[in-house]
Amino acid sequence: MSRENVKLARRGFDAFNRAFSEGAASDFYETLDPNVEWVPMSALLEGTRYKGHDEVREWLEEMRRDWTSFEVRPKHYRDLGDDRVRVLGSWRARGRGEKCCSTSRKRPGWCSTERES
Repeated sequence: MSRENVKLARRGFDAFNRAFSEGAASDFYETLDPNVEWVPMSALLEGTRYKGHDEVREWLEEMRRDWTSFEVRPKHYRDLGDDRVRVLGSWRARGRGEKCCSTSRKRPGWCSTERES
């Protein structure tokens, strides 16, 4: 199962980037469990969590309003067992009206609990 989990996590990150840049989100939501609990970086500041596809969709729409580009750049995937994958990488973003980009300097980590069949 570990290869399948890592493959699904890769597919999810690729689909997220397409969902943001192209607005083509259908394959992104296919990689998420219907009961997903999405905790973006902003949640650390705002204490916000998004539950289910509809709330994640609202968050993505908010992100697209605030940012002209936002790209996650996963580099390392590690299967943790129990349908979890740890992903290390970076991100790059440009806010509306900004003349420069923001880039993470350290590698943030993401933990993905894979979708139930």
